[in-house]
Amino acid sequence: MQKLVSVIIPAYNEEKLIEKTLLSLKRQSYSPIEIIVVYRGNDRTREISKKYADRVIFLSKKGASRARNFGAKEAQGQYLIFLDADSRLSKNAIENVVNSLEQGYAGGTAKIVYESENYKIKGVEILQNFCLNRWKICFCQFIYTTKEIFEKSRGWPESIEFGEDMNFLKRLSRFGELKYDPDSQVLTSPRRFIRRKDYFYATLGGLLVLAGVKKLPFYAIRDTEKIKERKSRIKSLLSKEISLPPQTRQFFFNIIKKEGFKNLFENYKKILKNNRLLHSSVFRTPLEMKKLLKEQVVRKYIRKNWRA
Repeated sequence: MQKLVSVIIPAYNEEKLIEKTLLSLKRQSYSPIEIIVVYRGNDRTREISKKYADRVIFLSKKGASRARNFGAKEAQGQYLIFLDADSRLSKNAIENVVNSLEQGYAGGTAKIVYESENYKIKGVEILQNFCLNRWKICFCQFIYTTKEIFEKSRGWPESIEFGEDMNFLKRLSRFGELKYDPDSQVLTSPRRFIRRKDYFYATLGGLLVLAGVKKLPFYAIRDTEKIKERKSRIKSLLSKEISLPPQTRQFFFNIIKKEGFKNLFENYKKILKNNRLLHSSVFRTPLEMKKLLKEQVVRKYIRKNWRA
């Protein structure tokens, strides 16, 4: 008997795009599939979702990570897929997920394709897939794992809003190898880059660093001087290791030049700060973490042993 796969989709006012996402799940080559939409907002998302989803759950508290965790707790499947509401899967995607998990992978993702011919957005797409393929860590619209590993990993981090997918992939990697599947495609909307230029450049900044460094120390992103030290490595990467269209390549090189490079990462730091990521343990240096843990142990000891 085939194992049940639960697909969890967080949705906030997604009436324009969610129907295509749900239809792509209904057309999968694999079954059985349980579709769970966890929604918030006041548009027609609930109405549309009820036509296709097995469960449509309202969650008043905001946050995509919180919605994903809630959906995972309600899921009946042994295998879990987390999919953005603006992303569609190729017909074989879930079948490939099951094969990967049965081979012993702890989780993984697939090839991301943006619905845009814009050379800047294509550049982000190429870098994103490069990072996912090589390091198995990047922002991502589609992540899968087993329910058992999900529970052991403590799920998605609800305290951060930018980079939570990278954090989640990092958690999953502690339980085994992750897989990037180029044979499965996730067709997704580039709207987040079109609506907000600062988000686009912040994302691009993070990708350039991530692509250029094998073991990225996340905390280094806070220090522009450290980023500048990697300039030559990133330039070499764009010249030799990643195949880029000429217009995209020139765009990247223009960014790396002089002050533009510094400004790119200052903007990235600003985005992180606004999303409280600079205060996240993921972005603390080892020395800061050691000090923090020591303080936590002392506070715990005082609470346990102090008597008024």
